[in-house]
Amino acid sequence: MTLDERIAKRKAEGWEVGCWVVKLPNGTYLNRSHTGWTDAVSADRFRNSANAVRVVETIQHKGAYASPIFTRTTKLKRGHGFGWALARMKEGKRVRRASWENPRDSFGIDPEGEIIFGRHMNTLSVLDASHILATNWELAE
Repeated sequence: MTLDERIAKRKAEGWEVGCWVVKLPNGTYLNRSHTGWTDAVSADRFRNSANAVRVVETIQHKGAYASPIFTRTTKLKRGHGFGWALARMKEGKRVRRASWENPRDSFGIDPEGEIIFGRHMNTLSVLDASHILATNWELAE
C-alpha cells in the first residue's frame, strides 16, 4: 500500500494527518535537536510532508523516512475552549482534547508554572495553535 493510499484509507476511517515525523524502521523518531533518536512523545513534529522530507534528505540517515501522525477527527458538539482548559489547569487539574485517542494524553501545569504534556510529563516547547483554538477540551481521567 502506498503512502497516499494509506492516508486515504485512514481519512475514510475518520482520521486526519495531524503532523509529520522523521522515523526509522526500528520505531524510533528524530529528536527535536536533530542529534539523535527518541520516542514518539519527544519527536520533532513537522506541519507538512515537505518539511519532514527535507529533513530526511538533510540528515542522510540510512532508512529514515517521513511518516504521518494521524489524529481522530470527530463530529463533537462545541464544548469547552482553551480558556476553560487553562482555568482547570490553574486549579491543578489535567485537561485533554476529546478527540485524542489515548485517554492518558493530557496537558497540565507543573509546580514551576510551565505547561506540560503527556504520560511522562514531558515539557512541550510549543503549544500548537490548533489546541488554543479547539473547542473540545475536557477534564482528563
